[in-house]
Amino acid sequence: MKRLIALILTLFLSLSLIACASEPSSPPPTDTTPPTSSPLQEPEPEDTGNQTNEPSSSDNSTTENDNRLQGGHNERLPLEIIETGYGFATWNESSLSYGIVLYNPNSEALEFPSFRITARRENNSIIGTDEKVLNIIYPNQTLTIGDIAFRVIPDEVHTVEFEVLEPSDWNWTTGTFVEFEAINLHLSETGRDGYNVTGEISNPNDRAFDRLRIDLIIRDSGGQIVGGDLTFVDGPSANGTVPFQIGVRDSILQNIDGTWEVEIHASPW
Repeated sequence: MKRLIALILTLFLSLSLIACASEPSSPPPTDTTPPTSSPLQEPEPEDTGNQTNEPSSSDNSTTENDNRLQGGHNERLPLEIIETGYGFATWNESSLSYGIVLYNPNSEALEFPSFRITARRENNSIIGTDEKVLNIIYPNQTLTIGDIAFRVIPDEVHTVEFEVLEPSDWNWTTGTFVEFEAINLHLSETGRDGYNVTGEISNPNDRAFDRLRIDLIIRDSGGQIVGGDLTFVDGPSANGTVPFQIGVRDSILQNIDGTWEVEIHASPW
């Protein structure tokens, strides 16, 4: 009986060993921890000898495609004095009669442009000086002014200086203007104190003007400015005309040798 039990146990052990030998071996454990990686780095460019470095934010150099914005005012040019001249208006006393031609080379209009006129003796001492303020000079406009200034003794006057005064930044403004034209001019002798010039001022602009300044320029036979005067009239309507009359003083003409001629210029006032 004991032998039978031993035989059965031996057989059972043998079957167990065979079953264990037939099972596949377990695979080695897999490492599930992700591999550690370093950040991607842009490869350094090769030094070819002709490499151009882009300017950094602290680099003050400029490139062809560098667009910049600059604040502040554009530089304005001073008014130009194109021509000047003077003579004398003599009654019981004499006064300086003059003409000046100004030009505005800027793209802006200038309100209240001004200039200074100064008469000097031969020793450079000042006989008289005066500052004149005008109304407006438009972009690229030529403005001709005639007037009578301070009293002088003609024989003392050695030089007469004209100087444009520096304007304030506040006086620059926008605006366009087509210059007036003097038409239908007629010169007639008064028989008493000189001549009269009559005519009309034509306004080619599409707007009306309240008031006009009429400037008279007198030139001698050589074309030199030897005097000037002015008057005011009500302004013309848009694309309209307005008549005027201005005297040519005998007190100026008597100081001119030879023949003379007059010009008429008009500007908004």
